[in-house]
Amino acid sequence: MKNITLKVIRKWFKDNDFDPRHDPKGIKYAVNELNKEVKVDALDLFLLLVANEPINELYTHSYGFNTSNGRYLRDTMQEYYYSYTNKN
Repeated sequence: MKNITLKVIRKWFKDNDFDPRHDPKGIKYAVNELNKEVKVDALDLFLLLVANEPINELYTHSYGFNTSNGRYLRDTMQEYYYSYTNKN
């Protein structure tokens, strides 16, 4: 179970020529909080959130669409993100 860092998040956005529309600290918090529950590589959760990349061991996609588990993971990270950003 590896946590994601701000350095990794910022590097991914820079390497892929994206300007983050959301707070990278909030993204970090959301990914790492959910990772405490599901215990997978945090980078996989991050890529699910920002690039809709499937996580095979969690069955997040079927025929290119999010499964109920994939939607749960994305929605949960979104809840963590907004709870973090609304506090600060």
